[in-house]
Amino acid sequence: MTQTLLPGIRPPEPAPLARDASSGAEGERLVLRTVAGTKRPYENNLVRTDAKLRKITSMLPPAGSETAPGDKPNGNQGLAYQKVNREPVNIRLTSVKNLRAAVRASMHNNLTEIFSSNTYVGLVDERRRVAAIQSGVKLYLVDYGMVCNEFFYQLGLTNFGNFGSINLESSPKLVDLLALAVEVERDEYYRNNPPDGDAASVASDASRSIDEGIVVDFTSVAATVAKHLIDRREMLKEYFSLSISEDGCLLSIPLLLKGYMPSLVKLPRFLLRLGPYVDWSGEEACFRTFLTELAAFYTPEQLPTPHSSSTPQGGCGRQPGPGDRESSPHSIVSDISGGNGASATESPQADQSSSHDEAESEDESVTRRREQLSWMLEHTLFPAIRSRLVATNDLIRGVIEVADLKGLYRVFERC
Repeated sequence: MTQTLLPGIRPPEPAPLARDASSGAEGERLVLRTVAGTKRPYENNLVRTDAKLRKITSMLPPAGSETAPGDKPNGNQGLAYQKVNREPVNIRLTSVKNLRAAVRASMHNNLTEIFSSNTYVGLVDERRRVAAIQSGVKLYLVDYGMVCNEFFYQLGLTNFGNFGSINLESSPKLVDLLALAVEVERDEYYRNNPPDGDAASVASDASRSIDEGIVVDFTSVAATVAKHLIDRREMLKEYFSLSISEDGCLLSIPLLLKGYMPSLVKLPRFLLRLGPYVDWSGEEACFRTFLTELAAFYTPEQLPTPHSSSTPQGGCGRQPGPGDRESSPHSIVSDISGGNGASATESPQADQSSSHDEAESEDESVTRRREQLSWMLEHTLFPAIRSRLVATNDLIRGVIEVADLKGLYRVFERC
């Protein structure tokens, strides 16, 4: 059978095979030339990390935490968060705008770029608060105490008036917390200023003269600061989410960053410092000094070296360092009474017990806090720093370059 075509239809013509073959070969040559023309970057310029990629360790539960089957592992360490449907407050205060402008004016462009592209490498030293980060082809050691202090200060300015809150279940008395901090200050002062007479008689005194006639009354300090904070509880609640009841119970403290829990051991000292170290006379000075103390409270504390049999002098509490905004050469209690005293350690853990059982429980708490801190640094703090920190000129002192891939290739390329 033969197939007939409709009238007026041209018969199909066969395709020229030789032309197609030549064009295919030419196209292949073009593809080969294109691939060969792409230059491969030199290995000493090759960045092998991506700060945006998720690490496999973020999918694992923190060490020492008990995660039930089916639960999503996270770094919240048992914290339960509740979302509140509250409209964000638009802060138009001139004082807050001035403080934000001061941060932008002191911005260091190169350092900000380093932190915005950093990849967290690991925790180097908990006692000195040193961590390693990579940015581009360079490795840096950073003082994360100094960096976190500046970060939380800026976070307080950014979220001013819109803080979350950490509700305290026990609602402790404000006076009781302040009394703990005053007791540590008093013991530290007597330790640095030994009496000339009988130590027992001096310890029983409620006050002692400082610098020719200036008297520090340790018994009235807690009540004075508590009354000061209770009188200003409405302002503290509105701007800083620091909630205090009329009868002097602490109901909540500010929440600056979800997933990060500050050390509550530092809470008594933080509350005590709100008395003498916050300038309550002016609006801008008040906001600046309060956020300074709040940032110091949120800054990760120093921890003793792991697997050490002896703790450093001053216990496992952190020592004031150059990166702390709250470091001061004067005693808190002396400032309240108008005198200048010796420096005091920050943490109430400086008053150690000689009991062996208490020492063991303290070691367990330090180990648990170290695991918490290691997780929060990697999965909460440094990711937040990467996206929100404006690095200032003062942070240059806390960043040291320790390795450069190009420099290493110049040394080892012949090996």
